[in-house]
Amino acid sequence: MRKKFFFLGILLGVCLASPAQFYSARTNLIGLATGNINLEGSMTLNRQWSLHLPVQYNPFVFKDNRQFRNLTVMPGVRYWFVESYSNFLSG
Repeated sequence: MRKKFFFLGILLGVCLASPAQFYSARTNLIGLATGNINLEGSMTLNRQWSLHLPVQYNPFVFKDNRQFRNLTVMPGVRYWFVESYSNFLSG
């Protein structure tokens, strides 16, 4: 009898709706392949708004010690038409 309740509890736990992700971290693989070190952290503020903070760094050194270095930080807010991290966005 205990096994039945245990499996029923697990089944109900799996079937119940769970909230979507609140935090995410991602990177651009094509940018990494070209030497661009990048990372973006983001979080959901509410159902339709999210906050993003992408950071990129290019540590290029060319011939004759010429350098091209670039540090980019682009904070932003996104409005999602349906819900955060789903379908279309503006921003």
